[in-house]
Amino acid sequence: MGKTRETTFREFADLLTSIRFLIAIPLLIALENGNLYFTWLFLVTSALTDFLDGWFAKNSDGGTIWGARMDPLADKVIIISPLIWLSMNNIIPFWAASILITREIIITNIRDEDKNGLPASIQGKLKTILQYGFLLLLLNPFTGMNIESIWFKLGELLFWSSFFISILSAAIYIRRKV
Repeated sequence: MGKTRETTFREFADLLTSIRFLIAIPLLIALENGNLYFTWLFLVTSALTDFLDGWFAKNSDGGTIWGARMDPLADKVIIISPLIWLSMNNIIPFWAASILITREIIITNIRDEDKNGLPASIQGKLKTILQYGFLLLLLNPFTGMNIESIWFKLGELLFWSSFFISILSAAIYIRRKV
Protein backbone atom coordinates (compact mmCIF):
# COMPACT_ATOMS: atom_id res chain seq x y z
CA MET A 1 0.00 0.00 0.00
CA GLY A 2 1.39 3.43 -1.00
CA LYS A 3 1.79 6.51 1.09
CA THR A 4 -1.19 8.72 1.67
CA ARG A 5 -1.19 12.37 0.66
CA GLU A 6 -1.17 13.31 4.35
CA THR A 7 1.89 11.16 5.08
CA THR A 8 3.76 12.62 2.10
CA PHE A 9 2.89 16.16 3.18
CA ARG A 10 4.02 15.47 6.77
CA GLU A 11 7.31 14.04 5.57
CA PHE A 12 7.86 16.99 3.24
CA ALA A 13 7.10 19.45 6.05
CA ASP A 14 9.70 17.72 8.23
CA LEU A 15 12.22 17.79 5.38
CA LEU A 16 11.73 21.54 4.98
CA THR A 17 12.30 22.02 8.71
CA SER A 18 15.52 19.98 8.44
CA ILE A 19 16.67 22.16 5.54
CA ARG A 20 16.36 25.24 7.77
CA PHE A 21 18.71 23.64 10.28
CA LEU A 22 21.21 22.98 7.49
CA ILE A 23 20.92 26.56 6.19
CA ALA A 24 22.15 27.87 9.55
CA ILE A 25 25.74 26.83 8.82
CA PRO A 26 26.24 28.68 5.50
CA LEU A 27 24.21 31.58 6.94
CA LEU A 28 26.77 31.94 9.74
CA ILE A 29 29.64 31.72 7.26
CA ALA A 30 28.06 34.37 5.03
CA LEU A 31 27.52 36.68 8.02
CA GLU A 32 31.07 36.14 9.28
CA ASN A 33 32.43 37.03 5.84
CA GLY A 34 30.13 40.03 5.50
CA ASN A 35 28.55 38.58 2.37
CA LEU A 36 25.11 40.19 2.48
CA TYR A 37 24.03 38.67 -0.83
CA PHE A 38 24.38 35.10 0.44
CA THR A 39 23.07 36.07 3.88
CA TRP A 40 19.98 37.52 2.24
CA LEU A 41 19.56 34.47 -0.02
CA PHE A 42 19.77 32.09 2.97
CA LEU A 43 17.25 34.19 4.92
CA VAL A 44 14.80 34.27 1.99
CA THR A 45 15.17 30.50 1.60
CA SER A 46 14.61 30.02 5.33
CA ALA A 47 11.50 32.19 5.32
CA LEU A 48 10.08 30.31 2.33
CA THR A 49 10.81 26.88 3.82
CA ASP A 50 9.23 28.01 7.09
CA PHE A 51 6.07 29.11 5.27
CA LEU A 52 5.95 25.96 3.14
CA ASP A 53 6.54 23.54 5.98
CA GLY A 54 3.64 25.16 7.84
CA TRP A 55 1.46 24.89 4.76
CA PHE A 56 2.29 21.21 4.22
CA ALA A 57 1.79 20.40 7.91
CA LYS A 58 -1.62 22.11 7.98
CA ASN A 59 -2.70 20.40 4.78
CA SER A 60 -1.83 16.98 6.16
CA ASP A 61 -4.35 17.31 8.99
CA GLY A 62 -1.52 18.30 11.31
CA GLY A 63 2.20 17.71 11.15
CA THR A 64 4.32 15.33 13.16
CA ILE A 65 5.27 15.70 16.81
CA TRP A 66 8.88 15.99 15.61
CA GLY A 67 7.88 18.87 13.34
CA ALA A 68 5.92 20.60 16.11
CA ARG A 69 9.02 20.51 18.30
CA MET A 70 11.70 21.19 15.69
CA ASP A 71 10.03 23.86 13.52
CA PRO A 72 10.23 26.58 16.21
CA LEU A 73 13.76 25.50 17.11
CA ALA A 74 14.82 25.79 13.45
CA ASP A 75 13.41 29.33 13.40
CA LYS A 76 15.41 30.21 16.49
CA VAL A 77 18.64 28.82 15.03
CA ILE A 78 18.12 30.90 11.88
CA ILE A 79 17.06 34.12 13.66
CA ILE A 80 19.56 34.21 16.55
CA SER A 81 22.74 34.24 14.45
CA PRO A 82 21.85 37.42 12.52
CA LEU A 83 20.57 39.00 15.75
CA ILE A 84 23.99 38.50 17.33
CA TRP A 85 25.74 39.76 14.20
CA LEU A 86 23.55 42.89 14.01
CA SER A 87 24.21 43.54 17.69
CA MET A 88 27.98 43.04 17.35
CA ASN A 89 27.97 45.50 14.45
CA ASN A 90 26.01 48.11 16.47
CA ILE A 91 23.01 47.98 14.16
CA ILE A 92 20.63 46.92 16.91
CA PRO A 93 21.20 47.44 20.64
CA PHE A 94 22.99 44.62 22.45
CA TRP A 95 20.49 44.76 25.33
CA ALA A 96 17.55 44.27 22.95
CA ALA A 97 19.22 41.31 21.22
CA SER A 98 20.00 39.81 24.64
CA ILE A 99 16.36 40.10 25.74
CA LEU A 100 15.17 38.49 22.50
CA ILE A 101 17.64 35.60 22.79
CA THR A 102 16.72 35.07 26.45
CA ARG A 103 13.05 35.07 25.48
CA GLU A 104 13.74 32.38 22.88
CA ILE A 105 15.54 30.18 25.42
CA ILE A 106 12.72 30.53 27.97
CA ILE A 107 9.98 29.80 25.43
CA THR A 108 11.92 26.85 24.01
CA ASN A 109 12.09 25.37 27.51
CA ILE A 110 8.37 25.90 28.03
CA ARG A 111 7.55 24.30 24.68
CA ASP A 112 9.94 21.39 25.35
CA GLU A 113 8.05 20.51 28.52
CA ASP A 114 4.96 19.78 26.43
CA LYS A 115 5.34 16.22 25.13
CA ASN A 116 3.33 16.93 21.96
CA GLY A 117 4.98 20.23 21.11
CA LEU A 118 3.10 23.32 22.23
CA PRO A 119 1.52 25.02 19.19
CA ALA A 120 2.68 28.51 18.31
CA SER A 121 0.45 31.37 19.34
CA ILE A 122 -0.72 33.88 16.75
CA GLN A 123 1.59 36.42 18.42
CA GLY A 124 4.49 33.96 18.13
CA LYS A 125 3.80 33.51 14.42
CA LEU A 126 3.56 37.26 13.91
CA LYS A 127 6.85 37.68 15.79
CA THR A 128 8.58 35.24 13.43
CA ILE A 129 7.19 37.00 10.34
CA LEU A 130 8.34 40.38 11.66
CA GLN A 131 11.78 38.94 12.52
CA TYR A 132 12.30 37.58 9.03
CA GLY A 133 11.06 40.93 7.70
CA PHE A 134 13.45 43.09 9.70
CA LEU A 135 16.39 40.78 8.99
CA LEU A 136 15.72 40.91 5.25
CA LEU A 137 15.45 44.69 5.35
CA LEU A 138 18.41 45.42 7.65
CA LEU A 139 20.68 42.95 5.85
CA ASN A 140 19.52 44.00 2.38
CA PRO A 141 22.50 43.76 0.02
CA PHE A 142 20.77 45.95 -2.57
CA THR A 143 20.86 49.03 -0.33
CA GLY A 144 24.22 48.15 1.23
CA MET A 145 22.88 48.60 4.76
CA ASN A 146 22.53 52.34 4.12
CA ILE A 147 21.04 53.67 7.36
CA GLU A 148 19.41 56.52 5.42
CA SER A 149 17.56 54.10 3.15
CA ILE A 150 13.80 53.87 3.55
CA TRP A 151 14.22 50.07 3.55
CA PHE A 152 16.67 50.24 6.46
CA LYS A 153 14.34 52.53 8.40
CA LEU A 154 11.45 50.15 7.72
CA GLY A 155 13.69 47.31 8.96
CA GLU A 156 14.29 49.22 12.19
CA LEU A 157 10.54 49.73 12.60
CA LEU A 158 9.94 46.00 12.08
CA PHE A 159 12.73 45.20 14.55
CA TRP A 160 11.09 47.21 17.33
CA SER A 161 7.65 45.88 16.41
CA SER A 162 8.98 42.31 16.62
CA PHE A 163 10.68 43.16 19.92
CA PHE A 164 7.41 44.23 21.54
CA ILE A 165 5.43 41.34 20.00
CA SER A 166 8.15 38.98 21.32
CA ILE A 167 7.64 40.27 24.84
CA LEU A 168 3.86 40.00 24.48
CA SER A 169 4.00 36.46 23.11
CA ALA A 170 6.40 35.41 25.88
CA ALA A 171 3.93 36.68 28.46
CA ILE A 172 1.15 34.70 26.77
CA TYR A 173 3.22 31.46 26.73
CA ILE A 174 4.21 31.94 30.36
CA ARG A 175 0.62 32.70 31.36
CA ARG A 176 -0.55 29.50 29.59
CA LYS A 177 2.03 27.55 31.55
CA VAL A 178 1.14 28.94 34.98
